Amino acid sequence: MHKRFLFIGVLFLLLGCGRAPTLEEKEEFTPYLNRFLAYSKQNGRDLSASVNVTYGNLQGKHLGVCEEAWLQTPHVEINRAAWGASPESTKEMMLFHELGHCLLGRSHIDTKVSAGPSLIPSSIMGSHGVPGRLYEQFQDYYLTELFNRS
Repeated sequence: MHKRFLFIGVLFLLLGCGRAPTLEEKEEFTPYLNRFLAYSKQNGRDLSASVNVTYGNLQGKHLGVCEEAWLQTPHVEINRAAWGASPESTKEMMLFHELGHCLLGRSHIDTKVSAGPSLIPSSIMGSHGVPGRLYEQFQDYYLTELFNRS
């Protein structure tokens, strides 16, 4: 009995739960993936890992999720409704946040830093990301932080 559950568990880990992206998804997400890889290279991190990005049926307020399974290509699922309603800068921040988990091994960080008289999220890796207007205003800072934090 225990061997059957162990076999099913190992099979689940090997097969993973992601799916290959459709042509529509490839066309939608590839420009963002290319920018992520270019920013990564500019910051001294030449990533060669691949990732699948698809739309998912995410519940609640989840904008995206990174799924990783042993011996499988990492998989990012993006909330289609949130993606469609978001401006360009928010889309980039949303996908870069999930790629930070999948490709950079980053965890959430919910600290703030001073930006003049205001406190802003210290990273796009915060649990709630960064509002689009802040991401646009401090994009260079956020990208440097994303790729250079150990």
